[in-house]
Amino acid sequence: MVAISRLDGWRLLFALTLVAVAVAAFGCGGSDDGGESASSEETAGPLQVRLVADEGSDGLVFEPKEIRARVGQTVRLVLDNQGLALHDFNVEGMPVRVVMASGAEHDADEIGGGGESGMILHVASDPGQTGELEFVPLEPGTYVFFCSVLGHKEAGMEGRIIVS
Repeated sequence: MVAISRLDGWRLLFALTLVAVAVAAFGCGGSDDGGESASSEETAGPLQVRLVADEGSDGLVFEPKEIRARVGQTVRLVLDNQGLALHDFNVEGMPVRVVMASGAEHDADEIGGGGESGMILHVASDPGQTGELEFVPLEPGTYVFFCSVLGHKEAGMEGRIIVS
């Protein structure tokens, strides 16, 4: 049997303590560039929203009827037109930065008010197609979104965006 002298035991204990301190000091992660790590909000990417427009048994509808976003958060909205007519998505009075918009085009006489209402956000979608809109809300509030095709808003094609 190997006997460990009292001095060798203290040396071993000292060496193990040194290793434990080194692991604790250098092995616990952290950023090697001196900066802080990004928050989940910064790395999560845009809020993805699929907004379905339809003329189902419930009449003219958008689903979901409520969208929640945060100031400064990029929102990527896909307008999925599952109906038989052109539909669009509009928001008036919401301060935004529009990043991208693509979809169907339609004449001003197809929308209520001939397009004179000062719409800030707008994207349209032909039947069976999609339109895409990417934007960043700039101020908190509750804003109404609606389909501006004549009679659609009045028939129930509206909802709200809540920005906090």
